[in-house]
Amino acid sequence: MKITKAKLKRLIKEGLDDVYAEIGGPEVDVEDAIQMLQSEQELQDRYPDEYQSGNIFHVINRLGTALTKIEEMISLQDAQSELGADYDRYGKR
Repeated sequence: MKITKAKLKRLIKEGLDDVYAEIGGPEVDVEDAIQMLQSEQELQDRYPDEYQSGNIFHVINRLGTALTKIEEMISLQDAQSELGADYDRYGKR
């Protein structure tokens, strides 16, 4: 079966759209990390002597997930640019 360059581009775009619809882009992870930090700060302000949490680990984990997604998008963009497709920084056309 022969596949044309245009069909390959379309398949890549559809695949990316499906992935981003399912997992969200890196902004989802960054927003979660910010929300966790804000909640953490509110609890520490309310209970300065009693409250201690390990949520910083979870914040760092979410930011790491965001960075992984960004790295994957860059890799996809590199592959797509080799095909001659024009995509935005989120891998979308």
